[in-house]
Amino acid sequence: MSYQALYRKWRPKRFSDVIGQEHIITILQNQVKSERISHAYLFCGARGTGKTSVAKILARAVNCENAAEGEPCNACKTCMQNEAMDIIEIDAASNNGVDEIRDLREKVRLLPVLGKFKVYIIDEVHMLSAGAFNALLKTLEEPPAHVVFILATTEPHKLPATVLSRCQRFDFWRLSVKDMEAKLKEVALEAGAEIDDAGLHEIARVADGGMRDALSILEQCVSLSDGRITQEDVLLLLGGVDRGALFTLAGHLIHARTASALLALSDMLVKGKDISSITKDLILYFRNLLVCASCQDAKSILLLSDEEFERLKEQSLEASPEKLARSIDALSMAESGMRASTQPRIILESALVRLCMAPRGDEYAALSERIAALETTRPDRQEPIQPAAIENAGEQIDKTQKVEPTERQLPPPEKRSNLEKHDPAKQDSDAKGCFNALLDHLIKTDKVLYYLLKDGTPVKLEGRVLQIACDENSGVVAQLLRRPERRESLAKALSAATGKDITAEIFVQKKQQESENEDTALIQQAIEFFGEDNVQIK
Repeated sequence: MSYQALYRKWRPKRFSDVIGQEHIITILQNQVKSERISHAYLFCGARGTGKTSVAKILARAVNCENAAEGEPCNACKTCMQNEAMDIIEIDAASNNGVDEIRDLREKVRLLPVLGKFKVYIIDEVHMLSAGAFNALLKTLEEPPAHVVFILATTEPHKLPATVLSRCQRFDFWRLSVKDMEAKLKEVALEAGAEIDDAGLHEIARVADGGMRDALSILEQCVSLSDGRITQEDVLLLLGGVDRGALFTLAGHLIHARTASALLALSDMLVKGKDISSITKDLILYFRNLLVCASCQDAKSILLLSDEEFERLKEQSLEASPEKLARSIDALSMAESGMRASTQPRIILESALVRLCMAPRGDEYAALSERIAALETTRPDRQEPIQPAAIENAGEQIDKTQKVEPTERQLPPPEKRSNLEKHDPAKQDSDAKGCFNALLDHLIKTDKVLYYLLKDGTPVKLEGRVLQIACDENSGVVAQLLRRPERRESLAKALSAATGKDITAEIFVQKKQQESENEDTALIQQAIEFFGEDNVQIK
Protein backbone atom coordinates (compact mmCIF):
# COMPACT_ATOMS: atom_id res chain seq x y z
CA MET A 1 0.00 0.00 0.00
CA SER A 2 1.27 3.49 -0.86
CA TYR A 3 2.35 5.85 1.92
CA GLN A 4 -0.33 8.03 3.52
CA ALA A 5 0.28 11.35 5.19
CA LEU A 6 -0.23 11.28 8.94
CA TYR A 7 -3.18 13.64 8.90
CA ARG A 8 -4.96 11.31 6.43
CA LYS A 9 -3.97 8.13 8.23
CA TRP A 10 -5.17 9.49 11.56
CA ARG A 11 -8.39 11.09 10.31
CA PRO A 12 -11.14 10.12 12.82
CA LYS A 13 -13.40 7.25 11.70
CA ARG A 14 -15.80 7.34 14.64
CA PHE A 15 -17.22 10.03 16.87
CA SER A 16 -15.17 8.72 19.77
CA ASP A 17 -11.95 9.41 17.80
CA VAL A 18 -12.68 13.14 17.60
CA ILE A 19 -10.91 15.17 20.28
CA GLY A 20 -11.82 18.55 21.70
CA GLN A 21 -15.36 18.76 20.26
CA GLU A 22 -17.41 16.93 22.88
CA HIS A 23 -20.14 19.61 22.84
CA ILE A 24 -20.86 18.75 19.18
CA ILE A 25 -20.30 15.01 19.24
CA THR A 26 -22.81 14.44 22.06
CA ILE A 27 -25.61 16.22 20.16
CA LEU A 28 -24.94 14.44 16.88
CA GLN A 29 -24.78 11.00 18.52
CA ASN A 30 -28.07 11.61 20.32
CA GLN A 31 -29.72 12.70 17.07
CA VAL A 32 -28.53 9.54 15.30
CA LYS A 33 -29.70 7.30 18.16
CA SER A 34 -33.13 8.93 18.28
CA GLU A 35 -33.35 9.16 14.47
CA ARG A 36 -34.03 12.89 14.64
CA ILE A 37 -31.80 13.87 11.77
CA SER A 38 -32.00 17.49 10.62
CA HIS A 39 -32.17 18.26 6.92
CA ALA A 40 -29.33 20.83 7.05
CA TYR A 41 -26.24 21.32 9.26
CA LEU A 42 -23.65 24.09 9.30
CA PHE A 43 -20.19 23.22 10.65
CA CYS A 44 -18.01 26.28 11.16
CA GLY A 45 -14.66 26.86 12.83
CA ALA A 46 -10.94 27.27 12.24
CA ARG A 47 -9.05 25.02 9.85
CA GLY A 48 -7.99 21.60 11.08
CA THR A 49 -10.56 21.36 13.88
CA GLY A 50 -12.45 18.41 12.40
CA LYS A 51 -15.36 19.87 10.40
CA THR A 52 -15.04 17.66 7.33
CA SER A 53 -14.10 14.59 9.37
CA VAL A 54 -17.20 14.90 11.57
CA ALA A 55 -19.33 15.51 8.48
CA LYS A 56 -18.14 12.20 6.97
CA ILE A 57 -18.69 10.33 10.24
CA LEU A 58 -22.24 11.74 10.49
CA ALA A 59 -22.91 10.81 6.85
CA ARG A 60 -21.93 7.18 7.54
CA ALA A 61 -23.74 7.05 10.89
CA VAL A 62 -27.16 8.08 9.49
CA ASN A 63 -26.98 5.24 6.93
CA CYS A 64 -25.15 2.55 8.96
CA GLU A 65 -26.98 -0.81 9.22
CA ASN A 66 -25.40 -1.67 12.57
CA ALA A 67 -25.09 1.70 14.26
CA ALA A 68 -24.60 1.41 18.03
CA GLU A 69 -24.85 4.37 20.40
CA GLY A 70 -24.91 6.68 17.44
CA GLU A 71 -21.57 5.38 16.11
CA PRO A 72 -21.09 3.94 12.59
CA CYS A 73 -19.74 0.40 12.57
CA ASN A 74 -17.43 1.07 9.58
CA ALA A 75 -17.78 -2.61 8.63
CA CYS A 76 -21.18 -3.06 7.01
CA LYS A 77 -21.80 -2.80 3.28
CA THR A 78 -23.33 0.65 3.61
CA CYS A 79 -20.38 2.06 5.55
CA MET A 80 -17.83 0.49 3.19
CA GLN A 81 -19.43 1.50 -0.12
CA ASN A 82 -21.80 4.32 0.68
CA GLU A 83 -19.08 6.96 0.62
CA ALA A 84 -18.77 6.45 -3.11
CA MET A 85 -22.51 6.11 -3.74
CA ASP A 86 -24.66 8.30 -1.53
CA ILE A 87 -22.15 10.70 0.09
CA ILE A 88 -21.38 13.50 -2.33
CA GLU A 89 -18.63 15.98 -1.47
CA ILE A 90 -18.66 19.31 -3.28
CA ASP A 91 -15.85 21.86 -3.18
CA ALA A 92 -17.63 25.22 -3.26
CA ALA A 93 -14.36 27.02 -4.01
CA SER A 94 -14.28 25.51 -7.52
CA ASN A 95 -18.02 24.86 -7.97
CA ASN A 96 -19.43 28.18 -6.88
CA GLY A 97 -21.61 29.17 -9.82
CA VAL A 98 -25.35 29.14 -10.39
CA ASP A 99 -25.08 26.34 -12.95
CA GLU A 100 -23.48 23.92 -10.49
CA ILE A 101 -26.19 24.58 -7.90
CA ARG A 102 -28.94 24.12 -10.50
CA ASP A 103 -27.40 20.77 -11.41
CA LEU A 104 -27.39 19.85 -7.71
CA ARG A 105 -31.10 20.76 -7.44
CA GLU A 106 -31.89 18.32 -10.20
CA LYS A 107 -29.86 15.48 -8.69
CA VAL A 108 -31.28 15.71 -5.16
CA ARG A 109 -34.55 14.27 -6.46
CA LEU A 110 -32.85 10.91 -7.09
CA LEU A 111 -33.22 8.34 -4.32
CA PRO A 112 -30.15 7.03 -2.45
CA VAL A 113 -28.58 3.83 -3.79
CA LEU A 114 -27.82 1.94 -0.57
CA GLY A 115 -28.77 3.81 2.59
CA LYS A 116 -31.67 5.86 3.87
CA PHE A 117 -30.17 9.24 3.07
CA LYS A 118 -28.26 10.94 0.34
CA VAL A 119 -25.79 13.28 2.07
CA TYR A 120 -24.32 16.36 0.40
CA ILE A 121 -21.18 17.78 2.06
CA ILE A 122 -20.46 21.27 0.69
CA ASP A 123 -17.01 22.38 1.85
CA GLU A 124 -15.96 26.06 1.97
CA VAL A 125 -19.58 26.99 1.36
CA HIS A 126 -18.84 30.70 1.90
CA MET A 127 -17.19 30.70 -1.54
CA LEU A 128 -20.55 30.33 -3.33
CA SER A 129 -21.65 33.34 -5.33
CA ALA A 130 -24.70 35.38 -4.40
CA GLY A 131 -26.63 33.85 -7.28
CA ALA A 132 -25.66 30.33 -6.21
CA PHE A 133 -26.87 31.00 -2.65
CA ASN A 134 -30.19 32.24 -3.99
CA ALA A 135 -30.53 29.15 -6.18
CA LEU A 136 -29.80 26.90 -3.18
CA LEU A 137 -32.21 28.54 -0.72
CA LYS A 138 -35.45 26.76 -1.60
CA THR A 139 -33.83 23.34 -1.83
CA LEU A 140 -31.98 23.93 1.44
CA GLU A 141 -35.19 24.88 3.23
CA GLU A 142 -37.39 22.07 1.92
CA PRO A 143 -35.24 19.29 0.49
CA PRO A 144 -36.62 15.83 -0.27
CA ALA A 145 -37.00 13.60 2.80
CA HIS A 146 -34.05 11.45 1.75
CA VAL A 147 -31.53 14.34 1.52
CA VAL A 148 -29.24 15.80 4.23
CA PHE A 149 -27.07 18.86 3.62
CA ILE A 150 -23.87 19.44 5.64
CA LEU A 151 -22.24 22.80 4.98
CA ALA A 152 -18.72 23.47 6.22
CA THR A 153 -16.95 26.83 6.35
CA THR A 154 -14.18 28.72 8.10
CA GLU A 155 -15.96 32.06 7.59
CA PRO A 156 -19.61 31.80 8.63
CA HIS A 157 -20.00 35.60 8.70
CA LYS A 158 -19.88 35.57 4.89
CA LEU A 159 -23.01 33.43 4.63
CA PRO A 160 -26.38 35.14 4.04
CA ALA A 161 -28.71 35.24 7.02
CA THR A 162 -31.28 33.35 4.95
CA VAL A 163 -28.89 30.38 4.74
CA LEU A 164 -27.86 30.52 8.41
CA SER A 165 -31.49 30.44 9.53
CA ARG A 166 -32.14 27.20 7.62
CA CYS A 167 -29.33 25.19 9.27
CA GLN A 168 -28.45 23.78 12.64
CA ARG A 169 -25.20 25.56 13.42
CA PHE A 170 -22.26 23.91 15.24
CA ASP A 171 -19.16 25.93 16.11
CA PHE A 172 -15.97 23.88 16.29
CA TRP A 173 -13.49 25.03 18.94
CA ARG A 174 -9.76 25.25 18.51
CA LEU A 175 -8.12 22.26 20.15
CA SER A 176 -6.40 22.88 23.47
CA VAL A 177 -2.63 22.49 23.73
CA LYS A 178 -3.07 19.70 26.29
CA ASP A 179 -5.35 17.63 24.02
CA MET A 180 -3.07 18.12 21.04
CA GLU A 181 0.04 17.10 23.00
CA ALA A 182 -1.60 13.84 24.10
CA LYS A 183 -2.66 12.99 20.55
CA LEU A 184 0.71 13.94 19.03
CA LYS A 185 2.53 11.74 21.52
CA GLU A 186 0.34 8.79 20.56
CA VAL A 187 0.90 9.38 16.84
CA ALA A 188 4.67 9.79 17.30
CA LEU A 189 4.97 6.49 19.15
CA GLU A 190 2.95 4.77 16.43
CA ALA A 191 5.29 6.28 13.83
CA GLY A 192 8.32 4.90 15.69
CA ALA A 193 9.57 8.25 17.01
CA GLU A 194 10.03 9.64 20.51
CA ILE A 195 9.48 13.33 21.21
CA ASP A 196 10.14 15.29 24.40
CA ASP A 197 7.49 17.38 26.14
CA ALA A 198 9.05 20.68 25.06
CA GLY A 199 8.92 19.60 21.43
CA LEU A 200 5.29 18.51 21.76
CA HIS A 201 4.40 21.85 23.29
CA GLU A 202 6.18 23.75 20.52
CA ILE A 203 4.30 21.87 17.78
CA ALA A 204 0.95 22.32 19.54
CA ARG A 205 1.61 26.03 20.06
CA VAL A 206 2.54 26.69 16.44
CA ALA A 207 -0.43 24.67 15.12
CA ASP A 208 -2.75 27.18 16.87
CA GLY A 209 -5.52 24.71 17.65
CA GLY A 210 -5.50 22.88 14.29
CA MET A 211 -4.79 19.15 14.50
CA ARG A 212 -4.12 18.79 10.79
CA ASP A 213 -1.34 21.39 10.92
CA ALA A 214 0.11 19.74 14.03
CA LEU A 215 0.25 16.32 12.36
CA SER A 216 1.88 17.80 9.26
CA ILE A 217 4.60 19.43 11.39
CA LEU A 218 5.13 16.20 13.33
CA GLU A 219 5.52 14.27 10.08
CA GLN A 220 8.29 16.62 8.95
CA CYS A 221 10.02 16.31 12.32
CA VAL A 222 9.95 12.50 12.07
CA SER A 223 11.66 12.73 8.68
CA LEU A 224 14.22 15.21 10.02
CA SER A 225 15.26 13.28 13.14
CA ASP A 226 16.69 9.82 13.72
CA GLY A 227 13.84 8.68 15.95
CA ARG A 228 14.40 11.16 18.80
CA ILE A 229 12.70 14.55 18.34
CA THR A 230 13.69 17.46 20.57
CA GLN A 231 12.54 21.04 20.87
CA GLU A 232 15.65 22.13 18.97
CA ASP A 233 14.59 19.95 16.01
CA VAL A 234 11.16 21.54 15.98
CA LEU A 235 12.58 25.07 16.18
CA LEU A 236 15.08 24.27 13.42
CA LEU A 237 12.28 23.08 11.18
CA LEU A 238 9.91 25.96 11.90
CA GLY A 239 12.50 28.72 12.12
CA GLY A 240 11.28 29.57 15.62
CA VAL A 241 13.30 31.27 18.34
CA ASP A 242 14.67 29.43 21.35
CA ARG A 243 13.00 30.36 24.67
CA GLY A 244 16.40 31.11 26.20
CA ALA A 245 17.14 33.68 23.50
CA LEU A 246 13.74 35.30 24.01
CA PHE A 247 14.35 35.41 27.77
CA THR A 248 17.66 37.20 27.21
CA LEU A 249 16.29 39.69 24.69
CA ALA A 250 13.26 40.49 26.87
CA GLY A 251 15.56 41.09 29.82
CA HIS A 252 17.61 43.60 27.84
CA LEU A 253 14.43 45.45 26.82
CA ILE A 254 13.01 45.50 30.35
CA HIS A 255 16.23 46.94 31.79
CA ALA A 256 16.74 49.38 28.87
CA ARG A 257 20.03 47.87 27.67
CA THR A 258 19.80 49.13 24.09
CA ALA A 259 23.14 47.90 22.75
CA SER A 260 22.68 44.43 24.26
CA ALA A 261 19.17 44.16 22.80
CA LEU A 262 20.39 45.01 19.29
CA LEU A 263 23.27 42.53 19.58
CA ALA A 264 20.88 39.79 20.75
CA LEU A 265 18.63 40.46 17.74
CA SER A 266 21.62 40.39 15.40
CA ASP A 267 22.73 37.06 16.85
CA MET A 268 19.29 35.55 16.15
CA LEU A 269 19.35 36.77 12.56
CA VAL A 270 22.88 35.45 12.01
CA LYS A 271 21.64 32.01 13.10
CA GLY A 272 19.06 32.11 10.32
CA LYS A 273 15.94 32.99 12.30
CA ASP A 274 13.20 34.67 10.31
CA ILE A 275 12.63 38.26 11.42
CA SER A 276 8.83 37.95 11.28
CA SER A 277 9.02 34.81 13.45
CA ILE A 278 11.23 36.67 15.94
CA THR A 279 8.69 39.49 16.16
CA LYS A 280 5.72 37.16 16.62
CA ASP A 281 7.51 35.08 19.24
CA LEU A 282 8.62 38.21 21.09
CA ILE A 283 5.06 39.57 21.16
CA LEU A 284 3.83 36.23 22.51
CA TYR A 285 6.61 36.19 25.11
CA PHE A 286 5.69 39.67 26.39
CA ARG A 287 2.06 38.58 26.45
CA ASN A 288 3.01 35.68 28.69
CA LEU A 289 4.94 38.07 30.93
CA LEU A 290 1.90 40.36 31.12
CA VAL A 291 -0.36 37.44 32.09
CA CYS A 292 2.11 36.42 34.80
CA ALA A 293 2.25 39.98 36.13
CA SER A 294 -1.52 40.49 36.06
CA CYS A 295 -3.05 37.13 37.01
CA GLN A 296 -2.53 35.05 40.12
CA ASP A 297 -3.55 31.82 38.38
CA ALA A 298 -1.44 32.48 35.29
CA LYS A 299 -0.17 28.91 35.04
CA SER A 300 -3.61 27.56 34.10
CA ILE A 301 -3.78 30.10 31.25
CA LEU A 302 -0.28 29.70 29.85
CA LEU A 303 0.03 25.90 30.11
CA LEU A 304 3.83 25.96 30.36
CA SER A 305 6.24 23.54 31.99
CA ASP A 306 7.03 24.19 35.66
CA GLU A 307 10.59 25.26 34.89
CA GLU A 308 9.63 27.64 32.10
CA PHE A 309 6.74 29.11 34.11
CA GLU A 310 8.93 29.82 37.15
CA ARG A 311 11.50 31.59 34.99
CA LEU A 312 8.75 33.60 33.32
CA LYS A 313 7.20 34.50 36.68
CA GLU A 314 10.56 35.64 38.03
CA GLN A 315 11.16 37.91 35.03
CA SER A 316 7.65 39.38 35.18
CA LEU A 317 8.50 40.87 38.60
CA GLU A 318 11.16 43.04 36.99
CA ALA A 319 8.73 45.16 34.96
CA SER A 320 5.41 46.85 35.60
CA PRO A 321 2.28 45.70 33.71
CA GLU A 322 2.17 49.15 32.10
CA LYS A 323 5.62 48.68 30.56
CA LEU A 324 4.77 45.15 29.36
CA ALA A 325 1.55 46.35 27.74
CA ARG A 326 3.42 49.24 26.09
CA SER A 327 6.00 46.77 24.77
CA ILE A 328 3.28 44.62 23.19
CA ASP A 329 1.72 47.67 21.53
CA ALA A 330 5.07 48.86 20.15
CA LEU A 331 6.00 45.41 18.79
CA SER A 332 2.55 44.93 17.26
CA MET A 333 2.87 48.26 15.45
CA ALA A 334 6.30 47.21 14.24
CA GLU A 335 4.90 43.90 12.97
CA SER A 336 2.26 45.76 10.95
CA GLY A 337 4.85 48.13 9.53
CA MET A 338 7.20 45.30 8.58
CA ARG A 339 4.63 43.82 6.19
CA ALA A 340 4.71 46.89 3.98
CA SER A 341 8.42 47.65 4.33
CA THR A 342 11.36 46.52 2.24
CA GLN A 343 13.59 46.88 5.33
CA PRO A 344 11.78 44.95 8.09
CA ARG A 345 14.94 44.67 10.18
CA ILE A 346 15.20 48.44 10.52
CA ILE A 347 11.55 48.64 11.61
CA LEU A 348 12.12 46.06 14.36
CA GLU A 349 15.41 47.59 15.50
CA SER A 350 13.75 51.00 15.74
CA ALA A 351 10.98 49.51 17.88
CA LEU A 352 13.52 47.88 20.22
CA VAL A 353 15.40 51.17 20.65
CA ARG A 354 12.16 53.01 21.49
CA LEU A 355 11.31 50.37 24.07
CA CYS A 356 14.66 50.94 25.77
CA MET A 357 14.08 54.69 25.94
CA ALA A 358 12.38 56.23 28.96
CA PRO A 359 8.72 57.15 28.31
CA ARG A 360 8.32 60.78 27.27
CA GLY A 361 5.52 63.25 27.41
CA ASP A 362 3.44 64.84 30.16
CA GLU A 363 0.38 62.67 29.65
CA TYR A 364 -0.99 60.89 32.67
CA ALA A 365 -0.37 57.40 31.22
CA ALA A 366 3.35 58.01 30.75
CA LEU A 367 3.70 59.44 34.24
CA SER A 368 1.79 56.53 35.79
CA GLU A 369 4.08 54.06 34.06
CA ARG A 370 7.21 55.78 35.37
CA ILE A 371 5.90 55.89 38.93
CA ALA A 372 4.75 52.25 38.74
CA ALA A 373 8.26 51.30 37.64
CA LEU A 374 9.65 52.99 40.73
CA GLU A 375 7.12 51.41 43.06
CA THR A 376 7.78 47.91 41.74
CA THR A 377 11.56 48.19 42.12
CA ARG A 378 12.65 45.21 44.20
CA PRO A 379 14.44 46.41 47.35
CA ASP A 380 16.49 43.22 47.71
CA ARG A 381 18.33 43.97 44.45
CA GLN A 382 19.60 47.35 45.70
CA GLU A 383 19.78 48.68 42.14
CA PRO A 384 20.17 52.47 41.95
CA ILE A 385 17.35 54.23 40.14
CA GLN A 386 18.65 56.37 37.33
CA PRO A 387 17.22 59.90 37.26
CA ALA A 388 16.95 59.63 33.45
CA ALA A 389 14.37 56.87 33.83
CA ILE A 390 11.94 59.26 35.50
CA GLU A 391 13.04 62.49 33.90
CA ASN A 392 10.31 65.04 33.26
CA ALA A 393 7.91 63.19 35.61
CA GLY A 394 4.98 65.49 34.93
CA GLU A 395 6.98 68.75 35.24
CA GLN A 396 7.32 71.27 32.43
CA ILE A 397 9.73 73.61 34.33
CA ASP A 398 12.87 74.64 32.44
CA LYS A 399 15.59 72.03 32.96
CA THR A 400 18.10 74.77 33.75
CA GLN A 401 16.14 75.49 36.93
CA LYS A 402 16.44 71.93 38.26
CA VAL A 403 18.77 71.31 41.20
CA GLU A 404 20.35 67.93 41.64
CA PRO A 405 19.92 66.42 45.11
CA THR A 406 23.67 66.52 45.75
CA GLU A 407 23.69 70.31 45.32
CA ARG A 408 21.06 71.04 47.98
CA GLN A 409 22.47 72.61 51.11
CA LEU A 410 20.83 71.29 54.27
CA PRO A 411 20.39 73.60 57.26
CA PRO A 412 22.59 73.00 60.29
CA PRO A 413 21.46 70.14 62.56
CA GLU A 414 20.53 72.51 65.40
CA LYS A 415 18.11 74.35 63.09
CA ARG A 416 16.52 71.14 61.86
CA SER A 417 15.94 69.87 65.37
CA ASN A 418 14.60 73.16 66.72
CA LEU A 419 12.43 74.51 63.92
CA GLU A 420 9.71 75.55 66.34
CA LYS A 421 12.13 77.97 68.08
CA HIS A 422 12.71 80.10 64.99
CA ASP A 423 11.61 83.69 64.92
CA PRO A 424 8.15 84.00 63.24
CA ALA A 425 9.60 86.68 61.00
CA LYS A 426 11.75 84.01 59.42
CA GLN A 427 8.94 81.76 58.14
CA ASP A 428 10.40 81.58 54.66
CA SER A 429 13.72 80.36 56.04
CA ASP A 430 11.96 77.85 58.28
CA ALA A 431 9.92 76.56 55.34
CA LYS A 432 13.05 76.08 53.20
CA GLY A 433 14.89 74.36 56.05
CA CYS A 434 11.97 72.04 56.68
CA PHE A 435 11.64 71.35 52.95
CA ASN A 436 15.35 70.56 52.56
CA ALA A 437 15.24 68.28 55.60
CA LEU A 438 12.29 66.50 54.01
CA LEU A 439 14.15 65.99 50.71
CA ASP A 440 17.22 64.77 52.57
CA HIS A 441 15.03 62.18 54.29
CA LEU A 442 13.13 61.12 51.16
CA ILE A 443 16.22 60.57 48.98
CA LYS A 444 17.11 57.75 51.37
CA THR A 445 13.67 56.30 52.11
CA ASP A 446 11.16 57.05 49.33
CA LYS A 447 12.56 57.95 45.92
CA VAL A 448 9.10 58.20 44.34
CA LEU A 449 8.07 61.03 46.65
CA TYR A 450 11.51 62.61 46.30
CA TYR A 451 11.30 62.92 42.51
CA LEU A 452 7.74 64.23 42.73
CA LEU A 453 8.69 66.92 45.27
CA LYS A 454 12.23 67.90 44.28
CA ASP A 455 11.13 70.75 41.97
CA GLY A 456 8.43 72.05 44.31
CA THR A 457 8.75 75.43 46.04
CA PRO A 458 8.37 75.80 49.83
CA VAL A 459 6.14 78.83 50.47
CA LYS A 460 5.87 79.11 54.23
CA LEU A 461 5.58 77.14 57.44
CA GLU A 462 2.35 78.29 59.09
CA GLY A 463 1.86 76.62 62.45
CA ARG A 464 2.24 72.90 61.76
CA VAL A 465 1.43 73.12 58.04
CA LEU A 466 4.17 73.34 55.41
CA GLN A 467 2.84 74.90 52.21
CA ILE A 468 4.50 73.58 49.03
CA ALA A 469 3.75 75.08 45.62
CA CYS A 470 3.88 73.24 42.30
CA ASP A 471 4.07 75.04 38.99
CA GLU A 472 0.76 75.05 37.11
CA ASN A 473 2.36 72.93 34.35
CA SER A 474 2.91 70.23 36.99
CA GLY A 475 -0.75 69.82 37.80
CA VAL A 476 -0.52 66.07 37.34
CA VAL A 477 2.21 65.93 40.00
CA ALA A 478 0.01 67.89 42.39
CA GLN A 479 -2.87 65.47 41.81
CA LEU A 480 -0.62 62.51 42.61
CA LEU A 481 0.68 64.16 45.78
CA ARG A 482 -2.87 64.85 46.96
CA ARG A 483 -3.82 61.19 46.91
CA PRO A 484 -4.66 59.96 50.43
CA GLU A 485 -1.93 57.34 50.54
CA ARG A 486 0.74 59.82 49.40
CA ARG A 487 -0.43 62.52 51.79
CA GLU A 488 -0.12 60.02 54.63
CA SER A 489 3.38 59.00 53.49
CA LEU A 490 4.36 62.67 53.17
CA ALA A 491 3.14 63.48 56.69
CA LYS A 492 5.13 60.57 58.14
CA ALA A 493 8.24 61.66 56.25
CA LEU A 494 7.90 65.23 57.52
CA SER A 495 7.55 64.04 61.10
CA ALA A 496 10.60 61.80 60.75
CA ALA A 497 12.69 64.54 59.11
CA THR A 498 11.82 67.36 61.53
CA GLY A 499 10.92 65.57 64.73
CA LYS A 500 7.62 67.46 64.81
CA ASP A 501 4.04 66.66 63.85
CA ILE A 502 3.96 68.62 60.59
CA THR A 503 1.69 68.10 57.61
CA ALA A 504 2.05 69.33 54.04
CA GLU A 505 -0.37 71.34 51.91
CA ILE A 506 0.14 71.03 48.13
CA PHE A 507 -1.25 73.64 45.77
CA VAL A 508 -0.70 74.82 42.18
CA GLN A 509 0.80 78.29 41.76
CA LYS A 510 0.51 80.33 38.57
CA LYS A 511 3.60 81.97 37.17
CA GLN A 512 3.98 85.60 38.28
CA GLN A 513 4.51 86.87 34.74
CA GLU A 514 1.31 85.26 33.53
CA SER A 515 -0.60 86.73 36.49
CA GLU A 516 0.74 90.19 35.64
CA ASN A 517 -0.25 89.71 32.01
CA GLU A 518 -3.79 88.83 33.09
CA ASP A 519 -3.99 92.00 35.27
CA THR A 520 -2.73 94.14 32.39
CA ALA A 521 -5.34 92.65 30.06
CA LEU A 522 -8.14 93.40 32.57
CA ILE A 523 -6.96 97.01 33.00
CA GLN A 524 -6.86 97.50 29.24
CA GLN A 525 -10.41 96.15 28.87
CA ALA A 526 -11.61 98.50 31.66
CA ILE A 527 -10.02 101.53 29.96
CA GLU A 528 -11.63 100.65 26.63
CA PHE A 529 -15.06 100.22 28.25
CA PHE A 530 -15.17 103.09 30.79
CA GLY A 531 -12.67 105.50 29.27
CA GLU A 532 -9.21 106.44 30.46
CA ASP A 533 -10.43 109.35 32.66
CA ASN A 534 -12.78 107.11 34.62
CA VAL A 535 -10.25 104.40 35.52
CA GLN A 536 -7.89 104.86 38.45
CA ILE A 537 -4.97 102.45 38.88
CA LYS A 538 -3.62 101.97 42.38
